[in-house]
Amino acid sequence: MGKRRKCRDKANCFRKLELLEKTLAGMTAKLERSRFLEYVEYVGDEKLMLRRAFRLGLLRGAGTAIGFTILGAVAVYLLRLAAASNLPYIADFISRIIEIIEKRG
Repeated sequence: MGKRRKCRDKANCFRKLELLEKTLAGMTAKLERSRFLEYVEYVGDEKLMLRRAFRLGLLRGAGTAIGFTILGAVAVYLLRLAAASNLPYIADFISRIIEIIEKRG
């Protein structure tokens, strides 16, 4: 820590204090707007963090499974359309793929 100096120019010292108060008030307002205190409380509560992370993991997993199922159904539908188009080699190949998918499903 530095040495404390006496303030000889009172007006200059008051201006500096006012500037410091204004800066602190601005920082306090920004922290309140960003809900910093709530974040600190959230980070400090490990049970709450674990519960929220678990729920988010379940939702992400379910969303991935549903999305993959929908994309797979669309892919199979498009493959059936391509197989029905009577393209010489491609239609036979795609019909074999569809048969394999139907046997496993």
